[in-house]
Amino acid sequence: MRIITDHVDYEIFSLVQAVKKDRNSWEGWYGLKIDFPAGLQGKAWPALQGGIRHILDIYLDDKQGSIFWEGAQTIHIFCKDIQNGILQTLGGQILDLVAQESGQAAHYSLFDIRRDYHSFIDIYDRGLPKYSAAEDACSAIDEPVCSFPEIQDICSDKGIHLSDRKVLLVEDDPVTRWMVRASLKDECLLATATDSGKAIDLYRTYKPDMVLLDINLPGKSGRDVIARLIHMDPGAHIVMFSSHDSLENIVGTIEDGAKGFIAKPFSKEKLLQYVHDCPAVR
Repeated sequence: MRIITDHVDYEIFSLVQAVKKDRNSWEGWYGLKIDFPAGLQGKAWPALQGGIRHILDIYLDDKQGSIFWEGAQTIHIFCKDIQNGILQTLGGQILDLVAQESGQAAHYSLFDIRRDYHSFIDIYDRGLPKYSAAEDACSAIDEPVCSFPEIQDICSDKGIHLSDRKVLLVEDDPVTRWMVRASLKDECLLATATDSGKAIDLYRTYKPDMVLLDINLPGKSGRDVIARLIHMDPGAHIVMFSSHDSLENIVGTIEDGAKGFIAKPFSKEKLLQYVHDCPAVR
């Protein structure tokens, strides 16, 4: 698990914005926020820092996620598919270490990000700096993935009924395409594309209500395809669909404009939830 020490405020801000946009993308993800007592920086801190790092390595070294470390103030841990009891034990051991070395009390908050969504958002909205606007903050740091010539809006003539949702699956793996088709056969009209070029062409002609988009594709990446589709159709309803469900990919693709993220292997119920929730008429 990687540890991040630079630009932590903005990294956490971006993650919280991604959770706000679609809480369902964060199923199976947990957060642990450890707040150190004021004035901890001092003689005790070097030994504490090494001890805390050792505890993190023991419990999280092979886990998926990220650790955002704000020096002697706060540690934010976000990880996937880990038992609640492990995070409670980790948090308790760090609190015990701080009390033993400094004689002061640290505190931790533990979240199932999807289930405890409101508590999670409430705590982080109060604790994070207020950027003037998410868009301004993003544009100051990230360059566009790619740029394209102006293309006339292709979705102005849509007139479909809720029972006729049209889904475009962009996926190069034939087994996954078969599984998705089996899951959605009675729910919507499904078209498939196996690479980025076919995806763009089919979006123009098929005019789907929703796109299920893999990240790793032959040709351009899924993130390039997001940029192209949103440039063509600012109202494009894109849900990422990938086994590469790292925190960076979820946050990054939602910042790019995706409406959600479905991790593979997927459940039929999760897939149907996104299909049912997508707007059938724009």
